[in-house]
Amino acid sequence: MSKTLYYARAPIRIDFAGGWTDVPPYSSEVSGAVVNAAINKYTYVAIEARTDGRYHLESDDYGIVLDLENRDALVYNGSLDVVKAAIKKSDNATGLNVFVRCDSPPSSGTGSSASICIALSGLLLRDVGIPIVNLARSIETEELQIAGGKQDQYASFYGGFNYLEFKDPDVTRIPLGLSRDIICHLEKHLILCYT
Repeated sequence: MSKTLYYARAPIRIDFAGGWTDVPPYSSEVSGAVVNAAINKYTYVAIEARTDGRYHLESDDYGIVLDLENRDALVYNGSLDVVKAAIKKSDNATGLNVFVRCDSPPSSGTGSSASICIALSGLLLRDVGIPIVNLARSIETEELQIAGGKQDQYASFYGGFNYLEFKDPDVTRIPLGLSRDIICHLEKHLILCYT
């Protein structure tokens, strides 16, 4: 009997203006605004249900493989914590194989952890009645206590070019309907380098 794999991918982002103005306390005291774009580099996630209650977590980027015997072993210790937190939010995840990889290097500043949260939330948490973009944000900022803003989750969830305004707790998103000519011009003239 073959097992069913479920796949998701979510884009990473670059920002053109306003980076870090989406992060509290600035966004709650002053308000912030960002212009960003999801790009054609992605985080990929595959999950497969298990019947034995165990968790096999694998990150191609970090070269980490974790075999955990049960849900209680999903302890935050700096090793695939974003994956563990998404699983813990899901009541239905009673044993899984999870595979994660990203086109962008870890800690590159392109919102890859938010992209992982968006992809995992889409697979594990889509039926909980809360928007996926909010679930992904709560995984990082509330569950894992990672200080950060909201632009990464919004860029990954909505894709495209966006103007985002932040006045905590509200986010206003205005999609920027750029012409194909402008998008082609940007693609031709932008270089993304990992330094």
